[in-house]
Amino acid sequence: MLDRRPDIVAAEDRLYAAGYRVHAARAALLPRLTLSGSAGATGEALNQIDDSANMITNLIAGLSMPIFQGGALASEVQASAADRRAAASDYVRTTLAAWREVEGHQRRSEP
Repeated sequence: MLDRRPDIVAAEDRLYAAGYRVHAARAALLPRLTLSGSAGATGEALNQIDDSANMITNLIAGLSMPIFQGGALASEVQASAADRRAAASDYVRTTLAAWREVEGHQRRSEP
C-alpha cells in the first residue's frame, strides 16, 4: 500500500534522479572524444581535407580538458553526491512519516 503513495513515489524518483546526476558528474571527469563534420562547396575547403595539425590539436584538447577543469568537475561530483544523500534522507523521512500515518489510521479504525 505504501509503494502506491504519491509522496513516496515522488521521493523515490528524486532519489533515482540524484543517483543519475552523480553518475553524470563522474562521467564528466572522463576524457571526451567528439567527431564533427561539415560539407561545403568552397575551394579552400578542398585544400584543408588533410588538416592533421588541426585534428591533433582538437584531439589533445578533448583529452586534456577534464584535467584542466578537474577542480570544478570534482566539486560537481561532491555536490551531486551531497544532493543524493539529501534525497536519500528525504526518502527515508517520507517513508517513515507514511508508516506512522498508516499505523495511526489502523489504530484509530480498530474497535
